[in-house]
Amino acid sequence: MKLDAGDLPEKERHVFEQMKQLSPANKRVLWTLIKISNKDHICLINKEYRPQEMNALMKEYLISINHAYLHPRKTSIFVLRRTPHLMKKLQQIATENQSGF
Repeated sequence: MKLDAGDLPEKERHVFEQMKQLSPANKRVLWTLIKISNKDHICLINKEYRPQEMNALMKEYLISINHAYLHPRKTSIFVLRRTPHLMKKLQQIATENQSGF
């Protein structure tokens, strides 16, 4: 399955285009987070996981920290919270063939 910006609602297309402009390292981290996220766009990661890439993704508003989750070694992350259609399509791609964007 190939994802095209035309397959998305107008208000989510800019986020898809923004994702395509990320550095390869940031794309890999975001793709990993998408694959391990649940249906509510939430995933758990180790606090030490790729801090530079995580900060870059937060600055782009592609991910955010779930401050309601408290754990000494884990962090809860919201992934693509503002783009439910895009997230659903990317999760479908992840389960179908494991390819990225």
